Amino acid sequence: MSDPALILADSEVNVHDFMLQDVDTDQRPTYTVAETGMFFFAKGREWLPRMEREGRLLFDGKPIPVHRVKNIRYYTLGDIELIAHGLAQCGVLPGERLRATLQIVRAQARLWLYL
Repeated sequence: MSDPALILADSEVNVHDFMLQDVDTDQRPTYTVAETGMFFFAKGREWLPRMEREGRLLFDGKPIPVHRVKNIRYYTLGDIELIAHGLAQCGVLPGERLRATLQIVRAQARLWLYL
């Protein structure tokens, strides 16, 4: 298993690539909508629902799906990577914030042994 210190120090993220495109991330970990907004985007718990209401949770013009279990909405790491790219496409997430978000996604993916 990788050394966590090396994982967190790894800043090699290409903001134009999808690192989880061919990886099945549906099982775990999962993050609630509030956790996703706060942990990955450093925003409040209502930020992602507001982005959805405003029609900004899109990638290439298509809505990004949200998963539900017992009426609790959640996202996977693959979803969060797609959300980050989609928000960058519509101008909500500027370059450095996109890079920072993708670094967190990458660190989590490596800790969960997806990468």
